[in-house]
Amino acid sequence: MEDLQRIIDQEASRHMDCIEDAVDASMKRITRLAAYEDFQGTLVRQAIRERIHWYRHQIAVISRRENGGYDVTTKVQPTGVLIETTEKTTKTLFTYPIDGRTLGAIRGDELAEVAASEAARADGHEFNARLCRALVSKVSSDKLVCQCVKEAELKRIFERLQRRASREAA
Repeated sequence: MEDLQRIIDQEASRHMDCIEDAVDASMKRITRLAAYEDFQGTLVRQAIRERIHWYRHQIAVISRRENGGYDVTTKVQPTGVLIETTEKTTKTLFTYPIDGRTLGAIRGDELAEVAASEAARADGHEFNARLCRALVSKVSSDKLVCQCVKEAELKRIFERLQRRASREAA
């Protein structure tokens, strides 16, 4: 097992920019080991165990939802929905999720900080969206970004988008 861990660690450090390349290189070396059959059996058994845990978890989640164990009400009401009672309106708006808590639980002296945090998060999401749009034409549908885009090119794209974001912020 030490050999397996050592190989994976070595390949992970050699392929820091792409997990799939590290996996492929690790697999090439591991399949050559004398103890490969033992590793294979252990790993398959572990994968089966994880799948069984996942399956049981899905069943438990469905059961809890159907029996009221999870609150499955919509947290954000769609635009234009009329809420008929004052009590329901108050409950819905004060429980609106923001910054990892509910709107009603935010103190007045925290509002400016929460606003800044949300704006920064929104800016980050906008940057991420622009980054993904810039990469769409460069990455084949069946490939990973790290397999199709060289680090230097990715750096140029990042810098271009960061400059654009800085100009827009000014």
